[in-house]
Amino acid sequence: MLEVRGVTKRRCNKTTSEERLSEVGYFVEACSSDLSLHLLSLTVSLNQSIVVLRRKESVYRFLINWQRPQGNWKVAISTKHNNLILLLWPKITGMECPEGKSLPLSGESSSSSRRDYEVFLSFRGPDTRLTITDSLYAAMIRAGICVFKDDEELRVGEEIRGELLRAISNSKIYVPIFSENYASSKWCLRELAHMVECRKRDKKLILPIFYGVDASNLKLRTGSYGKALRKHERRFGEDMAKHWEEALIEVAGIKGYNLKDHSQDKLIAFVLEEVFGKLMPMQRNWCDGLVGIHDQMETVMKLLAVDTFDVRFVVIHGMGGIGKTTLVKAIFKRISSQFQSCSFLSDIRESDILNLQKKLLHDILGIQHPKVMDANEGRDVIKQKLGDKKAFIVLDDMDKRDKLMNLAGESSWFGSGSRIIITTRNTYFLAPEIDTLDDNIVPMHLRDFSFHEMKQLQFYHALQLFSKHSFASDSPPQDYIKISHEIVETTGRLPLALEVIGSLLHSKGKKTWKNTLQKLREVPHEDVQKKLLISYKELEYEQQQIFLDIACHCIGEERIPAYYILEEIDSTINQLGHLKCLEISGEVHMPNRDSIPVIRLIPKTIGGLKSLLVLKVEKHDGVIKLPHSIGELFGLKHLSLHKCHNLRELPDSIGDLRSLLHLDLSCTGINALPDSIGRLELLLELALSLTKIVKLPYSIGNLKQLQIMNLSCTKIRELPKSIWILKNLEKLYANNCKNLKGEIPSEISGLSQLKILDLSWTKVHRLPVIMNRLFNLRKLDLWFCMGLQLLPNLPTGLTKLRLVSSSLQAAPNLSNLTNLDYLAISDYDYRCELSIIEQGQILHLNLEWLERLHKLQTLIVVLSNSNMHPIDLSSLSQLEDLEIACTNPRALTGLPSRLVDLTLRDVKIPIEWSMFSNLGNLSRLKFFRCRLREIEFDNVLGQLEILQHVEVSECKMLVRLSNLSSLKEHQVLSVNNCPQLIEIKSEPSSTGDCSSTERPIPDALKLEKLCRLRVVSCKSLQNIPNACHKDVLGCPLLDGFDDQSVVYDRERMGPVDLSGLLDKLWASP
Repeated sequence: MLEVRGVTKRRCNKTTSEERLSEVGYFVEACSSDLSLHLLSLTVSLNQSIVVLRRKESVYRFLINWQRPQGNWKVAISTKHNNLILLLWPKITGMECPEGKSLPLSGESSSSSRRDYEVFLSFRGPDTRLTITDSLYAAMIRAGICVFKDDEELRVGEEIRGELLRAISNSKIYVPIFSENYASSKWCLRELAHMVECRKRDKKLILPIFYGVDASNLKLRTGSYGKALRKHERRFGEDMAKHWEEALIEVAGIKGYNLKDHSQDKLIAFVLEEVFGKLMPMQRNWCDGLVGIHDQMETVMKLLAVDTFDVRFVVIHGMGGIGKTTLVKAIFKRISSQFQSCSFLSDIRESDILNLQKKLLHDILGIQHPKVMDANEGRDVIKQKLGDKKAFIVLDDMDKRDKLMNLAGESSWFGSGSRIIITTRNTYFLAPEIDTLDDNIVPMHLRDFSFHEMKQLQFYHALQLFSKHSFASDSPPQDYIKISHEIVETTGRLPLALEVIGSLLHSKGKKTWKNTLQKLREVPHEDVQKKLLISYKELEYEQQQIFLDIACHCIGEERIPAYYILEEIDSTINQLGHLKCLEISGEVHMPNRDSIPVIRLIPKTIGGLKSLLVLKVEKHDGVIKLPHSIGELFGLKHLSLHKCHNLRELPDSIGDLRSLLHLDLSCTGINALPDSIGRLELLLELALSLTKIVKLPYSIGNLKQLQIMNLSCTKIRELPKSIWILKNLEKLYANNCKNLKGEIPSEISGLSQLKILDLSWTKVHRLPVIMNRLFNLRKLDLWFCMGLQLLPNLPTGLTKLRLVSSSLQAAPNLSNLTNLDYLAISDYDYRCELSIIEQGQILHLNLEWLERLHKLQTLIVVLSNSNMHPIDLSSLSQLEDLEIACTNPRALTGLPSRLVDLTLRDVKIPIEWSMFSNLGNLSRLKFFRCRLREIEFDNVLGQLEILQHVEVSECKMLVRLSNLSSLKEHQVLSVNNCPQLIEIKSEPSSTGDCSSTERPIPDALKLEKLCRLRVVSCKSLQNIPNACHKDVLGCPLLDGFDDQSVVYDRERMGPVDLSGLLDKLWASP
């Protein structure tokens, strides 16, 4: 028997359209018992395919049986000169495995390179191809979803196989579109049966769409489906028809989308939203095989905040080889499907700007050959054409500002929700050269970016990465542990160095390892150095070694000590005059610290670096003071001493840094600023948070260009009057200044450009009556200003206001703040055990003015007075998030239909559920500290299609939850800290008596549709009904649950210990 081995990819020419061979996906390696053969050549003529193979040792080790292709094919096999010749015409088809799986067909790649689909569309072509199917398919493609549309021309023979089989098996989500004649197609039913099998075996998801039919048709009760099944039974037999019938009935039980309930466009939007929601938890393979990247990825994801609608620029910076590109590729793979268009521009440093612009336009607009003649024209096209696109763009290895400004010069160039990631070795070029700006380029300042600095790999991650390349495992063998540790430390834990050196040492003997380690201690390995020297190619060899060590975050005594490196800088500082950026990061542990002048951590001759633009000395406990020569850095624009905890003072020469734009002294031991600070007339940002500063010098008022001042968590007692003449100040943060008390002086009105004022967690008790003169103020934060008694008139441009004060004497009237989109107001101290009624001082509560704040999106009102006048919030058409303390919920005479999240606090009168009837968008409902003995749910909740999470928390008097059967399928019910709760019931309560503790628990099956039941700290609860998942903690009377966090999976019939993961558990809806 002739055997065929192996698969690879080889392209060939196209034939006529009638008998097209788009490409041959074969690599055929054939052998008989005495002959091993390998591909020599492959040609395709107009109507035939010739495969010529020659003798060669087999590379691949999986075997399949050659089978004659099905259909009217002619096959000729002959051997000449030890070669095997296969002649097939007119078309090559699949080669079947013994298991029924086929090798790649024409047009396919091998299994190693084949792209898996995310969504498989199954439909009856004549019914839906030109309507919902094509529209849904196009929408998914535009959204970046990899979707397979089942076309009839792929269906050959009587079985599912080849590309069609793999498309179904590899897809993550199935979307069958059931139409009138769907069941009349044997192929549709075969696909559906295979989907159901994959759902059972691999937990795949099925999202059915009903187009002109409903679930009852699929259950064969009526219509064409029953008739079609009877016809199939006569043709294919009872067993096959029964198999298809069971598949139809199972899918009919899955909640889907019916076109009769929505317009086609709205239905497609709902499907896309659910597909995205289902795909996101599956996209956990974006960093498979990568080491030490997860934490950094999550940090960047928080900066990106892809769910928000603004346009964001995120800069990822760090030395060459530290893993910036690897990180951003993983992020690109993870979230690119959430954007309308995407582009990854790599190696920008070495690329021409015009070619970069053309690639960007091609990626985003789909223009094959953009007609762009020069960079200015390209910039104009980008500005004009990308404004309506939600785009995700990566600019990898950016090095020059003009390139950035010609590719992504301003946020207004891009559509809402766009994200631009920039990776770079240095960030100094991002700041505009103020005196040399091109008039045609809109300047972007550093404040327009969010920054993430790549961190050094943790040692165990570095060892794991090195081991993967040197031993093909996650850890070294026992006899290689010590030398592996030494090499990892010597390479500075740089991912690039670890990969290159690990690969070099793979399968080498101990002698080679020792020789390599010795060389690494003297100089980086040649291949590594070629990569790393990109950043330092202008330096002499000695300086290259110095700055490589600094950038590698040298730590401790096993590396060249930091003080030694910096002494070397002292001796060669005159040769580094062109250096623009110096960063010294990481903890430095110094031997015999008392005998070494700690000032040497920053060279005393640093003033010789005349071209230095950026100086960052961070996280060094050894820095106690700065050398006087630092004032000679006349061109310095960015100085950061963040987390130099032992730095006590600044030299007077700091005032000579006349070009300084950003000064970061946060988390230092500085307790006072020199008067010379007032000479920094160009300073834009001053960060003093978490310092010991008690008082600001009067000269601070001379910082005429200052835009951001951060005083949070300092010991400051008052703000100097001179601060109010900072005409350009936009953001003032004084939150968590525990010593800041009394009145804010009326001079605050001088801050005409102020946009953000944060006084939260201070002891300020009065604001000036002229606060309304701050015409540009947009955000005012008075959270936990517990001594504040009254609010003055506030500026009408305010969009966000937070206020918590237990000293409030009257509820403010904010009816003039019609631009508010966020309002939180409370007189309740959450830290106190007293109830809200016992704490408050407000006597009269009239909130009718809320009805006029039509732009509100979030509203939190937690006030103590229980006699709230009736209010109708239904006119707040933008409101999505509402939390309100309301002892009598009947006072809420109307709620807005757009509401997504609703929290009711301190309710003590049974709820009229009819108030929820119009809340079709409600997703989360919470009852907090309600003083009720029973909460009986209503069937109205079952009509809320989007409602996913119901939470009952801190209801200390609650005895019973009843009528839970009204909760719809796929819901989560959370019950937290209800110590008197004894019953959770499926059916409605039959009596108002809540005294019995002997009431039987209802049949568990009645709550099987509940997706998850969470019960925490309900100490009187003895039984709980069934649910798909049960999360239980702190319920000692419940049988079968200890005092640990447990998830009970009904399908697996066993508990899974989740101790230590409670926070994550409760964070997921």
